[in-house]
Amino acid sequence: MTAAALASGRPVVLIDDDGCGGLMLAAQAATPAGVAFLVRHTSGFLRVALPAADCDRLGLPPMWLPSSRPGSAFCVTVDAVGVGTGISAADRAFTARRLADSDCTAKDFSRPGHVVPIAVLPGGVLTRRSPIEAASDLVRLAGMRPVAIYAELVHGTGVAHGDRVADFAAEHELDMISVAEVEARVRAELTDAEVAIRRAGMANDFLHRIGIDAWEVGVEGAPANLPTAS
Repeated sequence: MTAAALASGRPVVLIDDDGCGGLMLAAQAATPAGVAFLVRHTSGFLRVALPAADCDRLGLPPMWLPSSRPGSAFCVTVDAVGVGTGISAADRAFTARRLADSDCTAKDFSRPGHVVPIAVLPGGVLTRRSPIEAASDLVRLAGMRPVAIYAELVHGTGVAHGDRVADFAAEHELDMISVAEVEARVRAELTDAEVAIRRAGMANDFLHRIGIDAWEVGVEGAPANLPTAS
């Protein structure tokens, strides 16, 4: 169900391990209406979960080194070349779609801008169990490029959690999924050895470039003699 919703440009409710809710969109299918919905019901601080390799390819370095927030990988903000002010829902939807476009290059974006890319760790949700990595993986599982827009759902002056998240999803007839469920879906498509590699932080495509079935699985399921993850 979530795959069809994401492919059609509809938001999906994503719940983290603390029961707090967020809204996400597949960047590839982002529309002005979808982005406007996120802005209206979230903190308005929209981030785009973008694979680290794409951040490098597009010339999007970390916003600050070293990061003062462990696990975070905020990159330099961008607007797509050709937008207006960059802040409107239409402009941010267009920028997100361009970030998801594998044909785009660094010159297709101006810096700084109004969209905040966050580098998704190699290995996705198996490397870091967070809504950002989960959103990227969920979009990939839906058959699209693993680029997602995400923002925290709010209620009153705080982040929505628990029953308020479920009530919101029901009121707006949105699909709802947890980070844990996304992780389970990712695990279901992998062997134990592949899970170990992703947890070690290896790039996803590395799995297809090596003879994973020929590797000896060592202690705690980790393949022996793995190259060091960079």
